[in-house]
Amino acid sequence: MLLLWSQYRFDDALARCLVELFSRGYIDNDPRHQLWIKEARWTFESQGFKPDWYLKLKAQYRCLQRPLY
Repeated sequence: MLLLWSQYRFDDALARCLVELFSRGYIDNDPRHQLWIKEARWTFESQGFKPDWYLKLKAQYRCLQRPLY
């Protein structure tokens, strides 16, 4: 999935998968991967009305509560 990100950046479905995998600890701390996770989160953080699933996940996992930059 991480390799797909470079080809389909900011795709909602792929971004959701990456955010969910990250929140559950399935993505390592490789600096490149962390950048991709920030981009995936930005897909939803930049929206005026964030999706309910994202808000619930963000409230549940501390790693998603950190500022993006």
